[in-house]
Amino acid sequence: MLFCFYAVAIICLVIAQTVIMSSIPFFDSFYDILIPFIIYLGLFRSLRESLPVVLLCGFFIDGLSGGSFGLYSTTYIWLYICCKCVIRFFHAENRFILFFAVVLGVILQNVMFFGIFFILEPGGRQDIYIIHFFQSQVICAFITGPFLLAGFKQVFIILDKRLYSERS
Repeated sequence: MLFCFYAVAIICLVIAQTVIMSSIPFFDSFYDILIPFIIYLGLFRSLRESLPVVLLCGFFIDGLSGGSFGLYSTTYIWLYICCKCVIRFFHAENRFILFFAVVLGVILQNVMFFGIFFILEPGGRQDIYIIHFFQSQVICAFITGPFLLAGFKQVFIILDKRLYSERS
């Protein structure tokens, strides 16, 4: 039941990002909306429950992106590993972590993407558009990241209550 919910959630998030948000002018340069989802899984869910979901997210987006296969999977896995390492030293409910986790995830993803881009295209253009795109994603992550994490947390609180009340 829980993995069915994860599959539906992944599909809904991907559709929201690729269909709905890409057609709205302000949201066309919005960051990857699966980043807060991966961060939530890394901070608040168990390894056994969340690792298959992270891998599924990565392979699903890699198949849709048309870019280098494995780029999203690698990014999501590293982001997930970083979150699991952070909660070894800090409490996952720490407001500082929740505020900056999505921003750091967006920065990590952009560094990996631009690094691969510049490796594959050594003479590629490095224009102001890339800097503007990166800045707009970081600003959007500062503004919306904590709210998305809180939203995911509330959805999973409701889901956990439903699942565990059905089992009793």
